[in-house]
Amino acid sequence: MSTGVAPVTAWGGILLVVTALGVLVFGLDWLPALLLGTAGAGAALTGIVTGFAGRRGGDAPGPVGPSVSPDSSLASVLVPIGGALALVGSVLGTAFLWPGVGLMALGFGGVVRELRAARRRLR
Repeated sequence: MSTGVAPVTAWGGILLVVTALGVLVFGLDWLPALLLGTAGAGAALTGIVTGFAGRRGGDAPGPVGPSVSPDSSLASVLVPIGGALALVGSVLGTAFLWPGVGLMALGFGGVVRELRAARRRLR
């Protein structure tokens, strides 16, 4: 059963790393650091708690018939990460902009591939 716990926890970890880099390297002010760090800690904590709650649930009945869940794949996680990087790059310069656009393109390509595969599988 895929619950999407890993992407939520990873997103929280990424936000915490970005917060630490912003404070330690770039001298980020306290309010943006507080907001970004709290969001990261909340996302990471939500993912961890959901992961443990899912393990304690016992034997839940699985889906009947074929099921496909492209919602929690790496490709669907690359799209918002690339978008955030491109947004940061629009302010800081092309060193962040084009890698962000590239990650978004890879993510969109992967999502399209997964949706086409899901359609073929469910036929």
